[in-house]
Amino acid sequence: MIPNKTIKLEEAKKKGILSRTMDLFSRRGIRSCTMGEICTFQRISKKTLYKFFKDKDDLVKSVMASELERTDSEVKEIMAKGLNAIDESFEISHHVMDNISELPPQLFYELENYYPDAYKMYEEHQDTCIRVSMTKNMEKGIEEGLYRSDLNVDIIVSIYLTTIYNLISAKLLNTKNYSFSTIYRELFIYHTHGISSQKGLDYLQSKLKAE
Repeated sequence: MIPNKTIKLEEAKKKGILSRTMDLFSRRGIRSCTMGEICTFQRISKKTLYKFFKDKDDLVKSVMASELERTDSEVKEIMAKGLNAIDESFEISHHVMDNISELPPQLFYELENYYPDAYKMYEEHQDTCIRVSMTKNMEKGIEEGLYRSDLNVDIIVSIYLTTIYNLISAKLLNTKNYSFSTIYRELFIYHTHGISSQKGLDYLQSKLKAE
């Protein structure tokens, strides 16, 4: 039997490789990085890399799984703070902007076109974890009187997720003219304005003035 300490060390080593690989992908994209360059960047041997991942496709999928798990955990931490629905939504939106705005525009294009298994994981995460958190937020906002009581939550969530998907995929508009953060912020405010009650609108305006 392998000692628990050894297992934990191996898990920590793998986690470190995934984190540093994501950092490299964020700087250079995915396709341009060879397994050899990934090893050089991390100062590890190919033997060490292939100990954990059978090939580059496996590495890319593992990086995606790790990033989605981290994102899900961080969103849950925000939702556990007990904020009102608008404050909670603002904090999550800032989290999204901070994370995605650092990624090169071609990364999602590369995932969609060359690493379909990894991209499918991203799509499934959007349709499960993100949908669940958005639904909970909207239900909370309705209960708090900050969001309109006549909303069809399922339809609104679907519309917003589809728009975000198109934005991230650079299909919504020409992102060469605007930064992702600028576009996302406008979309977020547009969305929040549309679902808010008068009480929510008043609160939203006070938040925007305070920024």
